[in-house]
Formats: sequence, structure tokens, C-alpha cells
Amino acid sequence: MEEDSVIERLKAKYATMGSLFPQSDYLAIEPDKPVIFFVLCGEYSAKGVWVHPCGVHFINKRQIPCSEQEKEPAACFICEKIRELRAKGVAEKDLFRYCAPIKYAMNVLVRGEQSPRVFLAPATVGEPIIQTWESGIKENINFFNPLLSVVFTVSRTAEAGKTSCTVDFGVEPIPIIAGDNIEERIAKILKGRSELG
Repeated sequence: MEEDSVIERLKAKYATMGSLFPQSDYLAIEPDKPVIFFVLCGEYSAKGVWVHPCGVHFINKRQIPCSEQEKEPAACFICEKIRELRAKGVAEKDLFRYCAPIKYAMNVLVRGEQSPRVFLAPATVGEPIIQTWESGIKENINFFNPLLSVVFTVSRTAEAGKTSCTVDFGVEPIPIIAGDNIEERIAKILKGRSELG
């Protein structure tokens, strides 16, 4: 089948390329295991932003960034092949798993951990977090204050072969870590963050 040969070429092309971030840096949300985290301050990310919208293709179980959905779009080999297949009449249900839905990459610190991770939030989680940040600005709430930060709890559920993610927000702001020498330890954590690119 034409689709299979194109996908095999896609896999071969990206076999030697790196993913969007090192696998160990990703925050994965498992079904029925909620994860509590804080979003880290924007000034600590590589480009001075705290959230980075991006499209992510999944090829051979690897996450590959979509260059057409970057701030400075460029031709994306995978998108070009998907368009070719679409023009040849390949059904959308067969192409869906290779498409690049918008995700929201953000640096986060999981409660109880000492090293930041990159969370590729789906729209159902990323957009409410962005809206909360915007509301906080209006109410003079510092979303990124490491001593009084907003807590996010993300849950993932799987039902009938479909997964969905939701986010809940902590009512009371709390420090991102507790204990002695808190400011020094927070500074060390922030300096060791993952980069958004």
C-alpha cells in the first residue's frame, strides 16, 4: 500500500534525528495517576518565554517537531508527505496518527523532584493553564513566584481506547519546594532547568 511505503521512508529519514527533547526530560502523565507540578518562571527558559506552542508528529513512537508550526515556519517533510497521501485519497483516519496536533511545551517542576522537566501539554491542559496565567496577571498574582507558586494537578483518563487530560488548580499558593536553604535550592533547580529551544 502507498501509505505504508511513504511511512517507512519517513521512519528511515528520522531514524538518526533527535526528538524534540531528550526522552528523560519529558513529563509523561500515566492514566489514573495524577501528577502535581509547578510551571517555572519564564525568564529561565531559553527564549524568555514560559510556554512554547508546537506541533508534534509521532513517527515510530518518537516525537518529532513540526517545522511548519514553529514561530518561523519552514517546510516540514512529514507534512508534505501527509498532503501527498491526502491528495491520493488516503483516508483521514489512516493519516491522523501521523499529524501534528498543537501541544504547549513548558518547563515544569514535579512536586517532590529536584530537576525540571518539559511537559508537552495537550490543548485541554495547556490552554486552561494559559488562561489561568492571564487571569492571574489581572488579579496581580505572580504565576511564577517560586515561594508562592500556583499548583497544577494534571490527570489522564483512558476509556474505550481514548485518552483525555484535565487540569485542576490549587487554591492556595505554596513554595515549589520546602525545607532549609530554600532560596539557594530553588535557584539551583531553576538554573538546571530544561530548555524549550
